[in-house]
Amino acid sequence: MVGGAERGKPRFAGRPSGDRVAMHTLVLGVPVPANHLTLLPAYGIFHRDGSRTILRVATISPVDRSPRAWPGALALLRASGVTTVRVVIPWTRHARGPGLTCFDGADGRTADVMGVLRVAAAEGLDVWVDAGPNAGGVPDWVLKTCPNACAVDDRGRPTGQLSTCDPGFRAEAARWARAVAAAAVTATGGRVSLWTLDGRDDASGIPADHSPVTVAQFRQWLRSRYADDAALAREWLCPGLRIDDATPPMVRRWGGAGRVAWFRRAFEGGRHVAARVISQIKRGGTEHDTWPQVVTGRGSMQSRLVARDGLAPSQMADWHAFAVDAWQEYLAAMRAAVVDELPAATFVAGEVGRAGVSGVGDRGTTGHVDADRTAVPVVNVAPMAHHAAWAAASLVSRGGGDVPVMVAMVPTDRDGSPAAAAVSAVAEGAVAVELPEATYSDPDVRQLAGWLGEVEELLTASTRLDDRVAWLDDPAHAGADPDDLGFVASTGFVDRRTASAAYGAIREAGLAPVIVDALTFVADEANDLGALLVPTRRWIDLDRYGSLVVHVLRGGNVVATPYTPQRQRDGTSFRSTFLWPPAVAEGGRAQIRDGTSCVVPEVAPDDGTGMRAPWVEAIADDVVPRFRVAPALRLAVTGRLLPDGTCLAFFVNPTVHRQSGRIGLPDPSAIGLDDAFAIGIAYATTGSSAWRDDDGVHVDVLAGGALIARLRSKTHG
Repeated sequence: MVGGAERGKPRFAGRPSGDRVAMHTLVLGVPVPANHLTLLPAYGIFHRDGSRTILRVATISPVDRSPRAWPGALALLRASGVTTVRVVIPWTRHARGPGLTCFDGADGRTADVMGVLRVAAAEGLDVWVDAGPNAGGVPDWVLKTCPNACAVDDRGRPTGQLSTCDPGFRAEAARWARAVAAAAVTATGGRVSLWTLDGRDDASGIPADHSPVTVAQFRQWLRSRYADDAALAREWLCPGLRIDDATPPMVRRWGGAGRVAWFRRAFEGGRHVAARVISQIKRGGTEHDTWPQVVTGRGSMQSRLVARDGLAPSQMADWHAFAVDAWQEYLAAMRAAVVDELPAATFVAGEVGRAGVSGVGDRGTTGHVDADRTAVPVVNVAPMAHHAAWAAASLVSRGGGDVPVMVAMVPTDRDGSPAAAAVSAVAEGAVAVELPEATYSDPDVRQLAGWLGEVEELLTASTRLDDRVAWLDDPAHAGADPDDLGFVASTGFVDRRTASAAYGAIREAGLAPVIVDALTFVADEANDLGALLVPTRRWIDLDRYGSLVVHVLRGGNVVATPYTPQRQRDGTSFRSTFLWPPAVAEGGRAQIRDGTSCVVPEVAPDDGTGMRAPWVEAIADDVVPRFRVAPALRLAVTGRLLPDGTCLAFFVNPTVHRQSGRIGLPDPSAIGLDDAFAIGIAYATTGSSAWRDDDGVHVDVLAGGALIARLRSKTHG
């Protein structure tokens, strides 16, 4: 078993479905039909009305239009293939004070949100209520009532971030949640299908917070982790540090010229670092980023700041782990507040950040689903194909096929295609895709939603076709490297960029890697891999290093990117060079042969030729993927084997250029086909097409487009 999931096991799993119950279309005020059943998350998928389903979610805002327009708008969404509407109910808008809530618009200031819920439920749509404290902001009166709810820095100044550790805040948040839940149950006749506990999607749930309540909880957590003060002092590289004096990492926020000046002073002895940082600042790349500093428990910055080998990642690693645990406790408290009102609802929580791409969790919400159904995770990503694919694949792997995976597309100013991102997520195993309401005006999105509704029974019973490549996903690295400019609570932007680029480069070569959790990686169970890809930071845990050494000694191949680790977790020097030579082979080609390892210092950017990086080609040459993408093409390809023996091939163009060329099938039998296979188009964005080309498939996909082909052997007709 690799990464908690058996190779060849369906990434979707589920029980045989019953007959689908017909939906009802109603007008405002008509009771919800009795056969409007709730969702049931089980076996890694959602069941609705006795059938497997893939949720097509539209996020709506009740303030966007008049109440009279909502029946028509929701009916249109239903006709567009939407199964679920997510309604955000902001705390800051609907609660003017303790116990002073308004949900029907009677105060003339707020929208009639309960009227919208009533219409949605009557229309046969699943109602998803998002009233988490982070859904639309926390009212000012809450922060005045609960002063410890506002995180502060080491100088006691508010950071503008919310701390969920404060008992007073939790009590107010629970009161608000109960009020919304009671009103929603009344409005929908008890048909609330999904409920968001909280939608925060950063890496911890709480920022680096120095308030007394949070610091006290952090120290208590450290006492459970370390045997004594001496053990903590060794790990944090702070001689004489006591647990009772330990603090969260120090965070500074700066803006404009003042920030440039501070970095110049702080890094006088490390001009190359200062130059990098200042360059980023001038370009505006770090306007909202922070610089994490390793500090002593007494709050003073270590003099070894400039001497980079004196920095210990362990303080930030400990803070990140504590923050995730605190986030879990907070979610459990929020669930307990409303579970009596919503006994049949599926609870949802924003997944917390992980190394690789922001928004993918480290010991996040998935860990408690099987234990007490705390929450099903929803990961928020930009509508970028590689980001959506990575997020879905990682969650599927860590859930072991038992936890439904939900991917939400968050609008950004970056280029991206919602349709292509949704296709990427579904190809990797997502069973719920959320898009803003306006997105469904796109005919490509509507067509995709309709197609998913037609094939959801087959698709949720399919098996992802993995290649002999694994991606080692290490939660210990998330947000834990003081050498990187980024958030203490989340992965630095440098590592998000490089890791995402590396994963994307692999996917564009047609390789479909297995996501392996480093915490469960066993070298003996991965000896059939052609390559093990390891995103690295500047430090490494010795246990993790040891498992990789064993893997190489037993004939495995390790390709690391982008760093050669220089330190251990406690900050001391890491001197071993057995596993990773300091440079790659000549020409940048990875050393892919039995029992080798190498470092790819940086993923080669697109040089305008459209050609992939040499190290990627070396892996593809050795592994021989099921779908062999021509070197001049950049297409992400994922295959899924359907129960009827046919194969769905997902082709996604993540680039801003048209991609047209041949996809080879070196061994059609590896995807259940004979040499006389035929191809049919199941779904295609506007202008995209595909046809049989000798022993392969010729695809033509426009920029940011996607195409899904169904491949059949001659015996299937």
